[in-house]
Amino acid sequence: MRNRFPGICYRCGLRVEVGDGHFERLGGGRITSWRVQHADCAIRWRGKPAPTQDEARKARNVRSDA
Repeated sequence: MRNRFPGICYRCGLRVEVGDGHFERLGGGRITSWRVQHADCAIRWRGKPAPTQDEARKARNVRSDA
């Protein structure tokens, strides 16, 4: 589902604006937190181990330069 609140992408470390990414629920029980990622980060890293922040930033910069 798309995010309703802005946040920092846990994949690349850049800001995710409202509606530009996806949210995930972490934890369970009484303590719950949420994290967000860009939609293109979710697609790019699907099925792969999580990238380092430097790897993710480089991948996003290459796509935005095109």
